[in-house]
Amino acid sequence: MIICNPLSRIHRLPSAASCLLLLLLCGCGTGEYERRLEKRSTTSKFDELYGPQELPGVPVSVRVPKLFKAPPLVEGALADGKPVDPRRVKPSLVALPGLKLTYEAFIDDSDGGKLPYYCYVGALDISNNRGQKPEDSIRNELAAKPAYESLSEWTGYQGETPEGRGNEWRKLRCASDQEFMYTDKNGKQDFRQMPGVLDIFLHEEAGLLVVITWRMPKSIEPHVAKWEPLVAGCVGVKH
Repeated sequence: MIICNPLSRIHRLPSAASCLLLLLLCGCGTGEYERRLEKRSTTSKFDELYGPQELPGVPVSVRVPKLFKAPPLVEGALADGKPVDPRRVKPSLVALPGLKLTYEAFIDDSDGGKLPYYCYVGALDISNNRGQKPEDSIRNELAAKPAYESLSEWTGYQGETPEGRGNEWRKLRCASDQEFMYTDKNGKQDFRQMPGVLDIFLHEEAGLLVVITWRMPKSIEPHVAKWEPLVAGCVGVKH
């Protein structure tokens, strides 16, 4: 029931405007309104991820996008009636330390074909490591490749958590021609060289190094890179 004149015309306003006016009249202000909208938006983003998936052999869990419909790829296992090619299970550019799970999904292109992208998840115990640091091994191996478009240094990176607080990672980006399994509009599959991107993320916690790597054709990078901070922020490490 409307009990005061300033609110007598609220029913004529769009719902978002009504909420804003109510908050202003109640003394909440636009800042509180925007914070509530942001919180709602943040929650919906994380609803697009699966629940925590435990990694084999280590006390680490990860949440990946629900766009990954199929189970993780296993080298030599059958998929669509034939063994999975190792070029789909791990990147050819670099050996990823502690690789545990490989997820694959596809994006349709303008020709009716499908372009793949990958999320590689790994973890290993580094509490007693006395050799070369894994981050140095990764970058040195990439730098030794005969040709690449660009290779960054390791830089600080913040994962995005459901609670709204960041967590610390390091990121390395390599752009280079890579092989990807392309599926044409008739379902025929073959491996093709095309410009690609490799984004590698490292997180240290409780004596463990967590490694999350995204690999994609450069043409679909905007559709895939948006998942990187969410998946990084949802990694769990049991102490």
